[in-house]
Amino acid sequence: MKKPSPYSFQQIATEIQTKSRKGVHCPHCGQFAKQYLRLLSAHIARFLIRLYRAQQRHDHHYTTRELYPRDNKASTDGVLARHWGLIEVVEDANSMGAPIGSMKLTDKGRRFVLDVERVPQYALVYNCECIALQGIQIGIKKALGVKQSYEDLMKEV
Repeated sequence: MKKPSPYSFQQIATEIQTKSRKGVHCPHCGQFAKQYLRLLSAHIARFLIRLYRAQQRHDHHYTTRELYPRDNKASTDGVLARHWGLIEVVEDANSMGAPIGSMKLTDKGRRFVLDVERVPQYALVYNCECIALQGIQIGIKKALGVKQSYEDLMKEV
């Protein structure tokens, strides 16, 4: 995996910012720079419900492997929920002893799972950081789509 660029979106030249919508190599560091429009998808919504259920039992940070023990998953798109402020992710060593990469719902994330909070449908991401939220305001039921039943997923809570 490539290292993120050492430059924030605000630090790069306006020309590079514009070109990064389609993708461009940074003339300063050589890193490929591109903006990605991320949808708050059904997968992310299901992940948030799974994290909510886990936190109902024990309120602490969870790794992906703890949330998906049968699947032996090391990662999931659920981590993208951080761009909307719905989860907090442990980035480095901490006093609570939570493993790096473990996640916990924020208050906003809890409200989103309970279908009382709305967020923009898309996150515009550059260099692993959200630079803007865009689109219509959606709740968890809209994120799940028509194939998923919010009520059925929440029954287990």
